Amino acid sequence: MKVIVVFVIAAVCLHIDATPVKHERCHDGDTPLSDNGFEKPGDCNNFYQCSNGYLHIMPCPTNLAFNPVTGNCDYPHNVEGCDKDEKAEEPEEPIGDEACIVDGQAISRGPRAIPENCTSFQECNSGVESIRSCPDGLYFNSDSLVCDWPRNVPDCNKPEPPNNLVICEHSRTTVGCPDNKVVQIVDAFYGRDDDQTCPGAVYTTDCKATTSVNSIPRECNNKASCDLYASNTVYGDPCVGTFKFIKVLFNCVSPNNDGLQ
Repeated sequence: MKVIVVFVIAAVCLHIDATPVKHERCHDGDTPLSDNGFEKPGDCNNFYQCSNGYLHIMPCPTNLAFNPVTGNCDYPHNVEGCDKDEKAEEPEEPIGDEACIVDGQAISRGPRAIPENCTSFQECNSGVESIRSCPDGLYFNSDSLVCDWPRNVPDCNKPEPPNNLVICEHSRTTVGCPDNKVVQIVDAFYGRDDDQTCPGAVYTTDCKATTSVNSIPRECNNKASCDLYASNTVYGDPCVGTFKFIKVLFNCVSPNNDGLQ
């Protein structure tokens, strides 16, 4: 019986997958691998090949099938399960990531949202999953399938709870924000509204210096930091004899914030 073997390199000359992807099968640790091809389960006409760390899907020439024993394209009657006269066998599980296998087939598709992840998205390329990140300050929009302004992605545009800071009477503290952000006061007062914070003499828990409600935001808003001093000399004494404190709720926002945060 005559056997004609067409080497894998011939297939390489015919076609190279237009969208090769990096895959762990094509790496030995951090070292990219190249090989002569290996079986693409359930597919007689194509095979996988690693080239410099990238996974390609390669075709055999017409009327030939990939032989996993020899690593070459061969006559179908020499490849178990690929001879049309043989009873078809159940295909094995394809190589790929679970998220990119549909109905037993490795798929390619564009970006898709990742549940509970606003800043990244998923893509599939020949069964290989890639997780990509949106640029800083943008969220993935599952309707338009692009990275978008947070205001256009309602499910992700949920503000973080404000920071809570307490300064007991006669103490001084700096209110500040990191990462080039500035302070935005949500609520602030000097006085007392409970009997637990800053233990001391308490004759009333309904006590707020009216001047503090406006002066603290004026002192701190749109600044990277501000110093606050909890003292009657600054805000007056709204409840004589009661030990007081400054309570500040604030956010850290981008300068000239336009509501996108």
